[in-house]
This record gives sequence, C-alpha cells and structure tokens, in this order.
Amino acid sequence: MQRVNRALFGVQTRMKKTKGATRSFGLSLSKIGALAGGTVIVGAFVRLVKSVEAFNQAMNQSIAIMGNVSEALRDDLKQTAIQVATITKFSAAEAAKAYLFLASAGLSVKQSIAALPQVAQFAQAGMFDLA
Repeated sequence: MQRVNRALFGVQTRMKKTKGATRSFGLSLSKIGALAGGTVIVGAFVRLVKSVEAFNQAMNQSIAIMGNVSEALRDDLKQTAIQVATITKFSAAEAAKAYLFLASAGLSVKQSIAALPQVAQFAQAGMFDLA
C-alpha cells in the first residue's frame, strides 16, 4: 500500500509539473492532461483494489482448508505471502493461493509458512507455477 501511495503521489506531482509546463507555453492542453492523469490515477486505484481483493480471496480459500487458524498465524501467513511477492516473480495473491496447495499436501500452517519461500524460489527457478 505504501508503494502504491508513493506511486500515486509521483503521478500527481508529474501531473502538476505537466500542467504548469503547458500553462507556461500558453497551451490549452492542461485540461486534457488533467483528464488523462485522472484516468491514470483511477486506473491505478482500480488495479490496486482488484489486487487486494484477489489476495484476500486467495488467503481466505487457503485458510479455509487449514482449519482453526489463530489471528497471529493468519498475520504470519499474510506477511510471508507478501514477502514472497517481493523476492520472486509471483504476486502476493499467487503466494497466498500456494498455501492451498501446501495445506492440501498435508503441511501444517507453520510448515506452510516455512516452506512457501523455498517453494516459490524453486518454482521461479524451474519456471513452474506455484501449484
């Protein structure tokens, strides 16, 4: 979320600079630039919401088959999935979905948390998906 906020702030800053530059040249394109910039911001926000929703759905599906999972372990599951997303090519939603497969293979919650980073790195190296 922090990266997205910084990216959105960067877009807004560039929009302001672009708008100022068009005014200095006396062009009337500032309205078009603002509209395009607004479209970019809305598009980024929609992608962010969809990404968060996909992550939450994958986490819920995975946790559902794991049984009774404490809040602390849920947080550990989420943090590990997000960490895996930062060090591999897989998204956080894909990493969260991988818990489903690890649990289906018989791993406990703690074993799944420990295994996910290695599984993701192996899958990336072998050009496999996380399933």
